[in-house]
Amino acid sequence: MSSSSIPSSPDHFPHLGLGYSIAIALAFLFLLSTLLLSSYLCCRHNRRRLRHTTAAATSDGGIVLPRVIFVAEDEDEDGSVAVGFDQSVINSYPRFQFNRDNARNNNIINTTCSICLCEYKDSEMLRMMPECRHYFHLCCLDSWLKLNGSCPVCRNSPLPTPLSTPLQEVVPLSQYAADRRRNR
Repeated sequence: MSSSSIPSSPDHFPHLGLGYSIAIALAFLFLLSTLLLSSYLCCRHNRRRLRHTTAAATSDGGIVLPRVIFVAEDEDEDGSVAVGFDQSVINSYPRFQFNRDNARNNNIINTTCSICLCEYKDSEMLRMMPECRHYFHLCCLDSWLKLNGSCPVCRNSPLPTPLSTPLQEVVPLSQYAADRRRNR
């Protein structure tokens, strides 16, 4: 092996030196500053939009209600949609006004609606499921019960269950297997 085949200096690109390093550093700083500026502008725009939406909602009546959209998903094979309760049944469920002081005194720790995930505010109207005693915003539970016939938390349904099949009509599995053997 001759010593002329191995380069003696580690610099393979001697013409690229300090200028190349400075150009890379400037390009990196430019990209970083562009990213920071765009994120700042996006955050500022979102903050303005949120402030405008909240101001418009509070000027209407002081109560900001969340947007909750319910979609019926359970569709039977015949095309009918599973429907919840009539409004008269929903109106028969107890309703009450939320008071944070009473909630603390009664050791009620759940102060968040499980449907819209918003905290209850003083003097908001809530509705309670009578069977399981879970409570929710009045408008949230009313909308839920129109589409579903059960509690959003525990799925307890106040509707009567269909009559069960009497045991006399059920054919035991062992008897079914014995009848199949005889028929062969």
